Amino acid sequence: MSFKLNPLSALGRLGYAGHLLFYPLVGAFYVYVVSPKLDERSKAAEQKEWDMMPKAKKVDPDLFNPFSPIPYHNNLELKYAFAHINMHNHLNSNQINPQTYVWKSYHNSYDHNNKNAYQYNWTSVHGAIDSNAHAHH
Repeated sequence: MSFKLNPLSALGRLGYAGHLLFYPLVGAFYVYVVSPKLDERSKAAEQKEWDMMPKAKKVDPDLFNPFSPIPYHNNLELKYAFAHINMHNHLNSNQINPQTYVWKSYHNSYDHNNKNAYQYNWTSVHGAIDSNAHAHH
């Protein structure tokens, strides 16, 4: 006669004392044996991932500019196509380029000597008239 052991049936037929011992033992086994192994495995996998990352290199601002819509850093075709465009040092301290400002002609379309550049390239609340008035005093 071959007897096949059924673990769930054996667990179900345990008495009260068996259940009172079984579940705390299973919980302790998970907390003190299984969980540390899983944590160790995940930390090893994370460390392996960090080790496999490429080392940081010095960034060339002409090839990678985070403010540029042109992805020079990962597209050789665009790097070639837009090679004549230099976005580095393109903007001033006001984050605009006064020479190519979109609304430049809005302020005075006949301003050929950039006398009204203070209207869009401002660094203070004083305009050209105010600064001239202060200069004469």
